[in-house]
Amino acid sequence: MSIGEASYAAQMIQSIPYYDKMVSMLSVGQMRPNIAVSADSRHDVYYGKKTPKEALDDAAQRSAHVLGWI
Repeated sequence: MSIGEASYAAQMIQSIPYYDKMVSMLSVGQMRPNIAVSADSRHDVYYGKKTPKEALDDAAQRSAHVLGWI
């Protein structure tokens, strides 16, 4: 039995708006890709190499470059 079936699903449908619609989309869903810029930024903050603002600013700059915006 999956989480989208039987009594568990009935409880969720009652407590979570649009639950039945979300579950119906599972068959067509996909994972998001791992984006190196994002991972690098998290690591820089975690290991104290950059402040969160510095890491976000650098990630935005790198992303803009990759996308050809600059």
